[in-house]
Amino acid sequence: MKLNDKRDLLKGLSREELLKVIQKSKAKRTNGLTRVSRDVSSFKQSYSQQRQWFMEQFMSGGVYNVVQSYLLKGELQVAYFQKAICTLVEKHESLRTVFCSIDYVPSQIIKPYEDFDVECIDLRNISLEQQEQRVKELNHELANKPFNLTTGPLYRFCIMKLSDTKHVLSLSLHHIISDGWSFGVIMKELGETYKAYLNGNFMKQELAIQYVDYSEWQLQRIERGELDTQLDYWKKQLADIPERIHLPYDHKRGKMQNFTGKTESFSISLETLQKMNAYCNQEQASIYHFMLTAYMLMLHCYSLEQEICVGTPVANRNRVELEKLIGLFINTVVIKNSMDEDETINSVFHSIKKSSEEAFNHSEIPFEKVVESLNVKRNAQYSPVFQVLYVQTEESMLQVDVPGIAIEVIPISTDTAQFELSLYATIMKESVVCGFEYNTSLFQRDTVLQMIIDFKNVIDFILNHSEMIVSELRDVIGKKKLRCVVASSFVVEPVMDVLDYWQNEFALPCQFQLAPYSQIFQELIEENSLLSNSDLGILVLRIEDWIQGKEESEEKMIELLSSNVDMFEKLFERYLEKGHYAILYLCPISDGLYESVAYRKVISKLMASMSKKYGGHENVILIEGEKVVDEFELAEYYDPFGDKEGHIPYIREYFTAMGTEIIRMILKKCFITQ
Repeated sequence: MKLNDKRDLLKGLSREELLKVIQKSKAKRTNGLTRVSRDVSSFKQSYSQQRQWFMEQFMSGGVYNVVQSYLLKGELQVAYFQKAICTLVEKHESLRTVFCSIDYVPSQIIKPYEDFDVECIDLRNISLEQQEQRVKELNHELANKPFNLTTGPLYRFCIMKLSDTKHVLSLSLHHIISDGWSFGVIMKELGETYKAYLNGNFMKQELAIQYVDYSEWQLQRIERGELDTQLDYWKKQLADIPERIHLPYDHKRGKMQNFTGKTESFSISLETLQKMNAYCNQEQASIYHFMLTAYMLMLHCYSLEQEICVGTPVANRNRVELEKLIGLFINTVVIKNSMDEDETINSVFHSIKKSSEEAFNHSEIPFEKVVESLNVKRNAQYSPVFQVLYVQTEESMLQVDVPGIAIEVIPISTDTAQFELSLYATIMKESVVCGFEYNTSLFQRDTVLQMIIDFKNVIDFILNHSEMIVSELRDVIGKKKLRCVVASSFVVEPVMDVLDYWQNEFALPCQFQLAPYSQIFQELIEENSLLSNSDLGILVLRIEDWIQGKEESEEKMIELLSSNVDMFEKLFERYLEKGHYAILYLCPISDGLYESVAYRKVISKLMASMSKKYGGHENVILIEGEKVVDEFELAEYYDPFGDKEGHIPYIREYFTAMGTEIIRMILKKCFITQ
């Protein structure tokens, strides 16, 4: 049939005939995605659900909770909004699904709808400050409270009344019934249904396709071998991947993987975002490619590994029927890229762009099938195939339309981390809102804060030095820093400013941290303390602090001093025996604090003994505070007012001398090389 004949035929079709043609075409595109019979009592789980079901057997609460919270500003008709939530649950089978094993087959069961009350908490009678705190507490509880997959329900909705015109809507769903896209579906439907109830024109609507129809269709496709080509691609692509990534962990990995975590948030400015967009337009790429490249380059600099593997989710809703469903459609693909040290940053960018595009073109095969086919060695200590994740969302996914209501997203902190390190990025109109989610059993907060700095620096290098080769970038980013922890018997914050000044002035590869005030003994005892996990411990000790404020007899006070010094030496010896290096700074006696000659004699004697004991120790640098006074020609050093009011016993000039001397000793003893 010629083109003109086809045009004439289309012109002659009635509205009803055109509709039939469209429906027929749509049916072809669904490729067998049809509604399955509901006469059976259970259905097989999708591959993604099977993984969630399996993992849940080994998890303790809340790891796989998906949560969101919104501030609603306006005259919300709560009763109608509650009805909209109930309507949503009735409409979507996913929200009424529970999970179990039937004859050793992971199964899902759709429960009939039953009326329920949406929780509504009235916080109007407490102060704004109390409201803010209470919302945080309730959201934290919501985020971490576990679900029972067998009994359900696997959702929680909570409305909090702050005032007549301010409400908070918080919701938590188990990941086995939802994904990030699902929240957009939920909020869009809540807005539309609320509007219909408000206007008195609500009409019940049913979905032609539900999640179980998708899961049955997915299983059938795999059984028929429709995705074998994609599976072959991944078997080849991931055949020789490294067992795991090796990052600079702060803590020794446990025998069993755990999922305790925190998130450190940060943002990328509008100016930088505009430069990123310009760069991507020039390179015919997207912000996704840019952010992923920056992340993978940072990981390479930290791990020094050539092969970098990063997991990333894909929506996996490539059919129109799936776009309006709630459920776990998301799939995971692995972006693998080799980092050649002689390769330019720009070349790496294009290599990662190509790798990610290829991965997305083979993203329908469930990741669980890929892992199964690889026969990777399983280890209880870490996740298979990849241990780091990148997740990107767009601002449009967060936009919600509720009539007469302005809506803001409220961040919710969780105490979990599904992977060792994950970078979450939301691309906004005027910034990029990011967060590093990290496993707290592996990383300390300060390490992650440094990652944020390094990540931003990598972005800068891509934008301004894209012809730099990878080895040059590696010399700047992720260079191992000497973790120096200051533990003291008094408040030493002023010395931290001095240490930071010299570190910045000379670009020293040092990271200075301050241990909790007046907890030297605890820092020496506890295995997970800052001091116990340092490369260099800096112990600033004023012996008299162990009797300051105590009102005992002179004899008892002297006994207490000697006892504490003895205990310190025992703990310090144990610390050194573990291979730690330390600077021991013995502070001078504070003039005027103790008039008793006996005290001064005992303190001087104890200090002399410690100087003799540790002055020649191979793992100790001894600094005598009195000699620092002489060397820097300080006419005075003691601050009685500061000591009394804030336990800051020295004037600023002395803290400056103290910090400078510490830096000199670090350089002199070759802890770092310049």
